[in-house]
Amino acid sequence: MTPALPEEFLASVKELLKEAGMPAFLASYESSPRRAMQLVKCSKEAFEGWEPLPESAGFFLPEGYQPAHCPIHIAGGYYVQEPSAMQVVNLLGDRKFSRILDLCAAPGGKSIQLASHLNPDGLLFVNEPVPSRARTLRDNLNRAGILDRVILSARPDELQRDFSRFFELILCDVPCSGEGMFRKNPETIREWSREHVLSCANRQQEILKSATSMLIPGGFLLYSTCTFNQKENEENLQFLVSDLGLDVRESRRLWPHEDAGEGHFMALLKRPGEFESLGFLRDSQKTPSQIPEAFGEWLSQKGSLKLHKGEFLLCTFPGRKIPRYVFEEAMVIGEEKPKIGFLPSHELAMALPPKICQQRKARDLPEILKFLSGEVLDECEEGLNLVSWQGLGMGWQLVRSGKGRNLVPKSIRAYVPRV
Repeated sequence: MTPALPEEFLASVKELLKEAGMPAFLASYESSPRRAMQLVKCSKEAFEGWEPLPESAGFFLPEGYQPAHCPIHIAGGYYVQEPSAMQVVNLLGDRKFSRILDLCAAPGGKSIQLASHLNPDGLLFVNEPVPSRARTLRDNLNRAGILDRVILSARPDELQRDFSRFFELILCDVPCSGEGMFRKNPETIREWSREHVLSCANRQQEILKSATSMLIPGGFLLYSTCTFNQKENEENLQFLVSDLGLDVRESRRLWPHEDAGEGHFMALLKRPGEFESLGFLRDSQKTPSQIPEAFGEWLSQKGSLKLHKGEFLLCTFPGRKIPRYVFEEAMVIGEEKPKIGFLPSHELAMALPPKICQQRKARDLPEILKFLSGEVLDECEEGLNLVSWQGLGMGWQLVRSGKGRNLVPKSIRAYVPRV
């Protein structure tokens, strides 16, 4: 049944679609929204027979599918995301950058996509002003194995004071009136009003002012909303051009009756000028001796490693003075334990390439489910073993004097279905 849509909203859509486009648009509300996922660390072969998502490295989820219980999802092999939202980062093509900011980043789907556009010496800065949402953002980045990142929690106007003309690419997936969420979340229909649209547009322009001030000459700004009206879309593009001096390179609007997903607006803009990409020099200080050499060599490409109060830390922030709004000053990659030395974190299992570890490959799905539920696997070598399945690190098993210990956190075990 089509939900009761606000008359003013329908009038604004009609301006864009004209009379001929309205029947198909309204008919789209009779169908249920579809869920999709983007591949992060796994190959397409793992999903043979699934319906591919157009123009994206991903698939539609089968109806009734529960990704929370899937080992590949638990290991960050893919990320569940609204289909049209996955199209935004595609506007970048094959461009690469060394200094990227996702200004309104939570829950992190687009941040994960942006990581694939980093140069080897680059850093991804992700910002979420609300601390609880910043924690969700951190957890999603950890599961995706993205270590070359800095997590911030600040208002855009706070950031602009320290990062003037600093970033080569900024994504502004701004808070909006959410007209593209009407089918997925009917509650947003009750919250909609013309006044709310105007309030969102004003707030978006303030965010865009801050973002543009942080963009280097020649840098790119990627703008997106999950709403349809021109006030928050075309008029904001005009604001970026006429008031802030950017040039529009490409823009695109997705509709629920024409494209996969709930609808989106996106645009790629460029600040006049050119730039030479400037990466970050990693701190060359000595890696703590307790960390295995292969781990240390790989991790030192992401940041500096140090031992502090019994914790092994990966520090990525490029500067000695850490601003108060840095949400995560350093990532804990392990603990110092008597007689063991280095005990790695579960997050490190999500990030390290299995090939550089002493690896125990799970034989089949039932075995990996048993491991993720807390059982100890047989045939593991003495020492640390990264248990893997379908090329993904799933967690650690420690073997000492022939006795195994499963290191999968209890919070992960709770999601695993019993075999």
